[in-house]
Amino acid sequence: MRKIITVLIHQIRLNIAHCKAIFSLYIVSLIVINYIVCFLYGAFNIHILEKRSEDLAKCTYMIDYKNPEKFENVQKLKSINYVGNSRFYIYESLFETEENFFRIRSSETSELPENLLLAAGRRNFTETELTGDVKSAIVSPNLGKLGDRISLSADDQYLVVGVLDTPQENLFYIPFRTYQELNLDVHRFTYIVKNKLTAKEQEEMLHAIDDSNINMISFYNSAEQEMKQAVLERAGFTIIFIVINFSFLFLLQFISDKTKKSYILYGILGAERSTIFLILYIERIFYVSLTMIFSSLLHFVTKDAFHKIMNLPGSKMEFVDYVVINLIEIVSVFIVSLPFVISFFKKSYTTILKENQMT
Repeated sequence: MRKIITVLIHQIRLNIAHCKAIFSLYIVSLIVINYIVCFLYGAFNIHILEKRSEDLAKCTYMIDYKNPEKFENVQKLKSINYVGNSRFYIYESLFETEENFFRIRSSETSELPENLLLAAGRRNFTETELTGDVKSAIVSPNLGKLGDRISLSADDQYLVVGVLDTPQENLFYIPFRTYQELNLDVHRFTYIVKNKLTAKEQEEMLHAIDDSNINMISFYNSAEQEMKQAVLERAGFTIIFIVINFSFLFLLQFISDKTKKSYILYGILGAERSTIFLILYIERIFYVSLTMIFSSLLHFVTKDAFHKIMNLPGSKMEFVDYVVINLIEIVSVFIVSLPFVISFFKKSYTTILKENQMT
């Protein structure tokens, strides 16, 4: 391996000495193109854009219990990682009176999640409503209209301060303190995490929620969706890299033609073809990796400012994404260089040497 590295360094020096201008153009072109690819990968790759997404649908987890669960037991779920720092906690209890059936819900925050649309009124509770001094509710259209008073019992009347725009029926949202005073068991517990979890984070969290009383946990399946997106998008970027590397192959080919005499001499002196094959590929991969590392660092430093100039959301690219791009480029270089390497080894060393002398 040490000999291969020594030969590689010697070959790079030859390239610089014999084709300084073309070699410089090739390296600078790779840096610019790789930077553009990093930008495209971070700005338009759905897999990247959805990282830490705050989309409520992708951050919501809904636990349905087989039998009504004590409120205190549900609260214990907050000790689990990712559950404990959620944006919203919504408790749902089923409540039946002689006249009506209610799906009583309550959030620990003063305002309901923004995905609950309103037909009339407001989506939040005032300070006096939160303390329980004034009893109020936000309801589905079938239960009443704005300003109505709805009774859960002979002693309680709730002023309707908001009407939801929803086809669902019997929804009855009340302030959290009022919900606690009713001392109801929980039939469903919904929590909305701050950001979309990765497949691994999701798996860890769900594994920690181990309760025989849980009937079902409904959630957005990150693992399956991420896998499909990753496969399709990485295949697409591999094609892009192949096209880019093929476009710049003529520069590298020109450099190789000027210095391939040294490879022939290695063969004549006894180097195995497999060793020369390896050196040829390592040389190409070295150029690509070196320029990609530089482009990645440049992109990492300038990405936020560049996205701001382009009026795009901030880039969410992480270290692993730059590694993936580099691996994709290495694969594309291997594919693009294969015809050249094969043609090089089909001929005898003396034939290639004669052709090189003629040019």
